[in-house]
Amino acid sequence: MSAPTVRSRFDPVIMAAVDALWRQWAAVGGSASAGATAHCIIDPEAMVLASSALTPREARLRQVMDDWLRAHADVLSVQRLSNMAGTAPTLPHHDLASIARVAMHGVNGHRWKKLADSSPSGVSSRPTRSSPGALRLTTPATAMLRLRLGMGVGVKADATAYLLGTSGWSSVQEVTKATGYTVAAVRRGLDELAQARFIESEEPHDWQSRRGRHFHAEPKAWRHLLDTGATPPSWGYFRERYNFVVHVSQWLYEGNAEQRWDDVQLGDWGRRWMEQHPLAFRFGTEDRAAYRGKLSDWAAHFTASLDRLRLWFEEEA
Repeated sequence: MSAPTVRSRFDPVIMAAVDALWRQWAAVGGSASAGATAHCIIDPEAMVLASSALTPREARLRQVMDDWLRAHADVLSVQRLSNMAGTAPTLPHHDLASIARVAMHGVNGHRWKKLADSSPSGVSSRPTRSSPGALRLTTPATAMLRLRLGMGVGVKADATAYLLGTSGWSSVQEVTKATGYTVAAVRRGLDELAQARFIESEEPHDWQSRRGRHFHAEPKAWRHLLDTGATPPSWGYFRERYNFVVHVSQWLYEGNAEQRWDDVQLGDWGRRWMEQHPLAFRFGTEDRAAYRGKLSDWAAHFTASLDRLRLWFEEEA
């Protein structure tokens, strides 16, 4: 019996990610319907980048995204979107200019002009077909957007969302990696949040004399303000999970979909991709990218990890 195509291995994960995107667009007021509710904290820039990049897989995502951007692009961070997309010539690729050209038609559209002019392709934005209506912020998963509306679009709101969505104490480096801002901006924002007593610092410190190294946001203190319920939504690492899905999708588009791998090839590619996208395979305290088995064992580990990621998108995202 011949080995299955690589498309058949990855399609279930890709489609599970697309379904998660539909739930998120419905949660924030996009013109999308979903049969389930988004559970984890929605990362708006990750949602936009993934929807744009996965349009070849699901064309309707682009129209829903475009309509929403025209109405609500003012709650997005231009700088963070650019930082998260990156400029590396390797996969995954993101077309920031086409996103910015649509966002320019919204509130404070001038913020997007430089990014919209960053590509000579000159792709025109698509006409609006439907209106997403008001920004919807009624579920705990929209905590990050609610914080942005209250605190402003920037590192403080996003760092607070990350701390609320994770357990224990987080370092400046961990918050930086998750939010996509610079270390200096995250350090300054966390110190100011701690000084204002919005979050806790591991070490009591005086402003400009002693700085905390680890930080924590107490969920009970934010429960009533953000209406998160007894169990606050978790941080979903959507930036990393969607990036992995987009990477694989674009790799398949490049004529690789019908390849048939043996276990050695599957293990080799699996190890390479999991090491490149480690946070995509972190589930609570389980870090599946840290696996250190033999190459001959990686095929089974990667297959099980793909199934775990698919289930996460279906049941936990």
